[in-house]
Amino acid sequence: MLKLSTPFSHIRIPVKLKEEITNAFITDLSHQYNNQVLMKEAPQLKEWPTFTGEGEYDHISFIKVIERLQEDYAIPDELITSRFHSLFEKSAKIWYYGIRQTNGKNTWSWWKQEIITKWANDAWRYKRENTFENSSFELVLETS
Repeated sequence: MLKLSTPFSHIRIPVKLKEEITNAFITDLSHQYNNQVLMKEAPQLKEWPTFTGEGEYDHISFIKVIERLQEDYAIPDELITSRFHSLFEKSAKIWYYGIRQTNGKNTWSWWKQEIITKWANDAWRYKRENTFENSSFELVLETS
């Protein structure tokens, strides 16, 4: 039987290393398959939350829902961020286009931090704390 020679046929790879490479490859394929199955189960775009930048807790609920979708359906960052043009509305959409033009494509973690920086500012925090303190104070007065 004629044995064909390749440029690397003289290199011998230990059997154990071949098994490790094969197992890692199979594991990677398995994860890819599982992620594809999860992605097929993911909600359609029309079922995702929108973000307007309005309302007291709009940014918090938006971030929480996106985090759950990513966790539950193994949605990659690229898919999340590619949907922003449809998910952002009103002032949030204007803000998004400006930030996107300046900074280009980024990860979901980066965008999440930008949303928090923009909408969970000091004035917002002060308002929340003030609302909480006033409601707590009223409860104490009512029970006295």
